Amino acid sequence: MRVALYCRVSTDEQKQGGTIESQIKELEVFAASRNDVVVQKYIDESWSGSLLNRPALDALRDAAEQKEFDAVLINDVDRLSRDIANLAVVKRDLERKGVDVIFRKLPTDKGPLSDFMVNILGSFAEFERAMITDRTRRGRRYKVQERQLIMGNQPPYGYSYVKKDRDRRIEGHYEIRPDEARVVRMMFEWVASEGLSDRAVLRRLTEYDINARKGRPWAWSSVHRVLTNETYVGVTYYNKLELLHDQAASTRKWKHRYKTTARRLRAKAKWIPIPLPSDLHIIDRGLFDHVQARRQRNQAFSPRNLKHFYLLRKVRKVCGRCGWAYVGTPMHGLRYYRCGARGWQVPGKPRCRARIVSAKTIEPLVWQAIENAVRNPEIIIEQVSRLQEQLAVNQAVTQAETATLQHDLATLGQEEDRVLAAYRTGVTSIEQFEKEIAKVNERRMSLQAQLAQAARHIPNVVPLERLTRHVTQWSAVAGERLEELTDDERAEFLGLLLEGITIHDDRITVRGVIPISGESVGDIVPMQLRGHGHNATHTFEFKLTLAARSRGPVR
Repeated sequence: MRVALYCRVSTDEQKQGGTIESQIKELEVFAASRNDVVVQKYIDESWSGSLLNRPALDALRDAAEQKEFDAVLINDVDRLSRDIANLAVVKRDLERKGVDVIFRKLPTDKGPLSDFMVNILGSFAEFERAMITDRTRRGRRYKVQERQLIMGNQPPYGYSYVKKDRDRRIEGHYEIRPDEARVVRMMFEWVASEGLSDRAVLRRLTEYDINARKGRPWAWSSVHRVLTNETYVGVTYYNKLELLHDQAASTRKWKHRYKTTARRLRAKAKWIPIPLPSDLHIIDRGLFDHVQARRQRNQAFSPRNLKHFYLLRKVRKVCGRCGWAYVGTPMHGLRYYRCGARGWQVPGKPRCRARIVSAKTIEPLVWQAIENAVRNPEIIIEQVSRLQEQLAVNQAVTQAETATLQHDLATLGQEEDRVLAAYRTGVTSIEQFEKEIAKVNERRMSLQAQLAQAARHIPNVVPLERLTRHVTQWSAVAGERLEELTDDERAEFLGLLLEGITIHDDRITVRGVIPISGESVGDIVPMQLRGHGHNATHTFEFKLTLAARSRGPVR
């Protein structure tokens, strides 16, 4: 009888010593004992038994339709499939075409008992696959959580991945690619210093003839991934995505042949952070955070979303009643600002009835207040000095918290030494040692994360003399150009200077930030209309009063 051989081995099985050659040899001996003639061999190497879209299996089913053999010999049920439904689909499809499916490790007699044994073994194979998958998943999570190893992580642009080498006793890890790292730094600097949007960065990369990996042109999605990837500041994540499996009919004649998958992001609380050593940091956290804020600002105030000119279009405007954003709204040919939640019910909140403010009222009021402050720096100096006093108090509190965390880390080191000493002297077993050292490592990671966060939030307190000099110099340089600014430049200037405006009935609170860099007038960047950069800043705040309400359109 003419027979074909089908063999399969997955990557995991290969790691455990399973080989294609051993299966082929066993099947050839089995065929010879039956006096069968082997006409073809179909081999799927490194293919999971849970899938149907295996190239050799597809070729086998195509050849069966052409009557190229009378039977197919398979070593065991799990070689054909580890999914009971897929096993039934393939077996019935081959038998309908007149091809017998013969498993070497099962009786060759046809009948209900043979079919029953195939189904039982198929169920065991599916159960074993689920167990293998679960063990693999748990093993990966352990290596990530306890040993902080990079698992299942495609290296982002700027890094290469060095595979695990047992002989050299090194684990898989990232290495920086200097040429790509330079491009990453350029992209972040363009957004930080010039305020470029993602698409503007894409255009500049194309203009400078800078290609992505493998010489491919950049795409918007690739630029977006670079500018939002925390790996560059020293933390990558495991368990970010989850697979959604779906059995779908293929375009070919056999249904349910292909298993399609989709991926979606898990909630960030379920991500597992993997800290990277300092030599793998491409940019600093301050620059990264500033770029994220700049990108959000670009998205919110994109010119393509504007049909009418609003002076405050690049300033974040918040409703003092409900917390929603105020937006520019034209009505009856006039320009107004209104709360975005006004006129409809926000789930879980009462209907907002915040005031609709005429642009002719609020825009001159805000601009005149800012112009007056710029020309009279003592107004800002008084505000800034008061906030600096509060910052000094906050600084002392944060430094005390930092000292406590450092003391706790030192104490934790002593605890680790105690656990190691107990294990070396035989007081504790290996299982108890692993549990205790895991608790120590988990506590250390938590303290290090708290310490890093505290260090990032230590406020920068500037001496009063230096503060006065900074603000005075900035006001002198900024005041020279105020009269020269066009309407668009005024809007840009307010967008750079003001952190936000809160509108609550007739009261307005204006919060501003003066971007300062260096010690001399030449280093001050007050009119950098494309962005703040990531320089030191001084914060101030004004409270203004709107004129009494006038009769106007109300929704």
